[in-house]
Amino acid sequence: MKAAESLHAKYEALVKVVRPILKEMEDFHASLYVLYHYQMSPFQLVKAADSIRALQVKMDALNKATLPDRLKAKTEAFNAQRARLSTSIDEVVALLDSKDESKIKTAIEFMHAQYENLEKVF
Repeated sequence: MKAAESLHAKYEALVKVVRPILKEMEDFHASLYVLYHYQMSPFQLVKAADSIRALQVKMDALNKATLPDRLKAKTEAFNAQRARLSTSIDEVVALLDSKDESKIKTAIEFMHAQYENLEKVF
């Protein structure tokens, strides 16, 4: 599992060097990666909550970002999926006070899927 994770991380790093989409997406993904791969299993509520709040701040920056000229044709799809991702983060944040591990983890899984869908736009 660790070898596969290492290979995956190296592949993602190479793709991002060659063809980065947006700095704001990379910043967001860096925090999401830690949350999803290290704080979900075993679930670490305090660390996860810190990561989720950091993601909320990074989402604010991503919401202000504009696509480079080479990607302008994807603006409508990008904006629609970015809005879905932003909503999913708000939903995770709203669950934090409940401390309901099951609901929080389900919401994190959904948020992660929304981020993957944002990457699929490109």
